[in-house]
Amino acid sequence: GSTRLEMKAEGTEKLERARLHGIVAKDTLGVFRILVYHYQPDFGRRDSLYILVQMRGMPSRKKYRVTHFRVDKERSNYFRLWLNDLAGDRMAGDSLEAMVGFQLTPSQRLLWAKNRANYLQRSRLEKASDSTFESRATRAGILTRRIIMPANSVSMFVLEP
Repeated sequence: GSTRLEMKAEGTEKLERARLHGIVAKDTLGVFRILVYHYQPDFGRRDSLYILVQMRGMPSRKKYRVTHFRVDKERSNYFRLWLNDLAGDRMAGDSLEAMVGFQLTPSQRLLWAKNRANYLQRSRLEKASDSTFESRATRAGILTRRIIMPANSVSMFVLEP
């Protein structure tokens, strides 16, 4: 059978607001990668959700080493650092629009070049606090993990046999 990804947000009110997306891929070595995204269109809201992530159709009772990576406002993301640097140099202005189009002013370009190494370091994938653990599929071939997802965050799970 095929492997399927299912996600459920806990709480009916939050479930209605939650915009959860996910995708799963398997490579030739049998390593699964699961990408889960929690989108909140209202950027003023910072609701976190408890999400039940389930993989169905896994080999029965197979054990996996799972590594959890996270991209959110604190991890694997240089944008907040960039905004702080702009504010420190009194260049905040339209920083979001500048970054989206990478249409920086000359002074913003200098600041970017000066701090580029810091931004690149912050853009690398960081492990979440529950980063590496072992998990075993049930007899029915179901692998389950309950996680908390902040608004506008991405989690990637790497499942290695």
